[in-house]
Amino acid sequence: KIILCIGGRASGSDIAREVSGVAKKVYVSDSTSSNSSEGNVETCARTAGLADDKSTVLLEDGTALSDVDLVIFCTGYDYAFPFLEESNVDLSFVTGERRVGLLYKQLFHAAHPTLSFIGLPHSVVPFPLFELQAEAVAQVAKDRFEGGFADRQERLEEAARQFRSGGPGDRNRVVDTHYMNDFQWNYCREMAKVGKVYSDEVEGYISTNKGLYDTAGLERKSCATGGADTYRRTKFSRNVEANRWETQAVSK
Repeated sequence: KIILCIGGRASGSDIAREVSGVAKKVYVSDSTSSNSSEGNVETCARTAGLADDKSTVLLEDGTALSDVDLVIFCTGYDYAFPFLEESNVDLSFVTGERRVGLLYKQLFHAAHPTLSFIGLPHSVVPFPLFELQAEAVAQVAKDRFEGGFADRQERLEEAARQFRSGGPGDRNRVVDTHYMNDFQWNYCREMAKVGKVYSDEVEGYISTNKGLYDTAGLERKSCATGGADTYRRTKFSRNVEANRWETQAVSK
């Protein structure tokens, strides 16, 4: 089969790599495409739509793909909470927007802070960040939403500003409201402080995660889309006393 993967970020690249072992050819259509090939995986321009024959895929650079047997959408996901749709909680999670609102600090419902949403930020090291979010939720609940926790008006104003701006860094893209990337580290520190667990040890934990994330990210960028994920074979070691870490590539 000839497969078209629409989207070439983490999931798209991984799926293309996996299916290339059994597919005749794999196209990876992405807005950042470099029009390159690696084995039977070919990156191509962003998908524009289908031709009138409903079987030919048209790309934004004018290319027409007439040999595609199967299309896999690797375009991200929407947030959905159907169990809250009939409640009186004012919560926005519109299909296509890929965001939830209005949330205070990407976590607490701005109007009803006893309702929190752990795990919404993306482009992060997930479980360390989620753990610190959980610490924050537990501590705020323990303090009964007092002890310095923002009042209702302040929460609503900050949540509304972030909702309008498109998330950290004011990216002005609705779908980037929960996009973190380099903003995740200070966010983790903030969550640790809200959770009253911030310390030199936790700072070392966050800094180490950042080092691993940055290094793996650079190595991954050097890998061709759908090609061998050699970055996964890098071995990391950390010298706790010297507060540094080193990498060593491990051969097959």
